[in-house]
This record gives sequence, structure tokens and C-alpha cells, in this order.
Amino acid sequence: MVSTAVYTLETSTSDPLGDETLCPSPNPQPVASTEIIISPSSDRLQVLEPFSRFTGDEFTNLRVLVKVKGKCTTDHISAAGKWLKYKGHLENIANNTLIGAMNAETDEVNVVYDYEGDGKGVSIPDLGRRWKQRGQEWLVVAEVSPLAPHSTCSTER
Repeated sequence: MVSTAVYTLETSTSDPLGDETLCPSPNPQPVASTEIIISPSSDRLQVLEPFSRFTGDEFTNLRVLVKVKGKCTTDHISAAGKWLKYKGHLENIANNTLIGAMNAETDEVNVVYDYEGDGKGVSIPDLGRRWKQRGQEWLVVAEVSPLAPHSTCSTER
């Protein structure tokens, strides 16, 4: 049997879900008094200090850490897999940076040379850290491969 009852719904100006506990604001604001505690021994989370404000004059005296040969996708820049667990720890995720990249100068994967240092081949992340400790700023250059027209990083030639 089909019901033929008519129902009238009243509109309300109050929030039917109650306060923000049940329906949080889409634009939450940080609460300065909230304490964030991360274990100093955590290898998955790291407290970061704010980065310096970009002023536009930072790109001076840069050295090329590596010129990446051929295709440079996100997997070459920061491969997934076991590394994803470190996405909240900048220093540990940096150990993954460019480890799948081929050095255009030597055709070696994840090997670069510090010609002002000992001249021995080291991993790309290791040389980046070494230069950071020396105060040497650096950049990465990537080729555009005709076989990878949708490459995620490139530079003009």
C-alpha cells in the first residue's frame, strides 16, 4: 500500500549539527596555545623551523648539484614505496631525493662528484647535505626528453 500522507518540513536558522565539534570550519585557524609534541627519536615526523621568506635575490652563487639526463618524473625526484613513511620528516625524505636520477655528465644513477672536496663519487642526497653544511647553495637541472613530453621538471637549453 502506498502512503498518501503529506509532511511539512520547517526550515530552521540554527545549525542542525550543533557546534564546530560536529561540523568543523572549512578554514580552521591555528591555536597558538596548542602544544605539538613530537618525539625527538621519531624518524617519521620532524619539527620544522619556518623557512626564510623568499625575497627574490636568493639565486646567486648557486652550483649545479646534478644535471639529470633524460626523463625526470616525480619517481626520479622522490620515489614512492618505503620512503612515503618519511613524508613528515624533511631530513629523512631528503635521503630519497633524486636517487633514481641519471647524472648527465657520467651516465651514473645517483652518483655525483664534489670536485672541490675529495673528488670521490657520492649519492646526490649526500652531496646536497655536504654543500648545505658548507653553506653552498645549489640547484638541480633536468633535461627535457622527447620521449617524456610530460616530464615534471625541466629547464630550457
